[in-house]
Amino acid sequence: MICKNCGKEVPDTEQYCPECSAPLIEPVVISAAAAKKSMEKSKGDAEILGPAFDFSGYINRLAGSPATVLSLAGALIVYLAPFFRWIYIASREITQKANLFDAGKKAGKVGPNVLALGQTELGRIAVFVLVTAVVMLVLSAYEDIRVLKDNKLMPYVRFVPVVVLIILIVMVLRNHTFYSAVKQLSAQAKGSPELKGGFGAGFYMYVGGAAVYLISCVLSLMDHLKNK
Repeated sequence: MICKNCGKEVPDTEQYCPECSAPLIEPVVISAAAAKKSMEKSKGDAEILGPAFDFSGYINRLAGSPATVLSLAGALIVYLAPFFRWIYIASREITQKANLFDAGKKAGKVGPNVLALGQTELGRIAVFVLVTAVVMLVLSAYEDIRVLKDNKLMPYVRFVPVVVLIILIVMVLRNHTFYSAVKQLSAQAKGSPELKGGFGAGFYMYVGGAAVYLISCVLSLMDHLKNK
């Protein structure tokens, strides 16, 4: 190519003239009118598509849709369940308890007042429960999420977390150390009026939260089929 500044011939691969240092590639200039038009087009597209998450629409849905309220409540209850006690023994003198995370640890790490079973599997299950609860929360608001609301399979996909919760609770109950400890504590409690023990509030929160979410899924599916 020929340098427009000094007229020297330079290789095509050069960006600047080696003789006069003038730039050989013309800069791309976008006019103010073109830039404004591009911005207006982007803004118009965003208005057509709507916000990524319609928060006000979700709040309105909570106010008028029992299914949305139940799904939110179920997801929150399931999320909190691993943090409450899943196994406990209580007498007049001492109360020992453990949430799902504590039950997965060893006694030396969590202290003498916790029923630590040392079953790391239970700690991992607790993490999966939290992740599943977050997914439940997202799916409960799918009608107000731009990338999900037009998916016709979403009313059916909402049932997937329920299946996952069933699998996780079966894994907990099939944990021999955990279930044996619960049975032993329950048997001791039946033999002594001054002693209580067995499943804690977290276990019942888990089951109850899953049931509440399942009811919301059924109600949402019924509305979907009615309006189809």
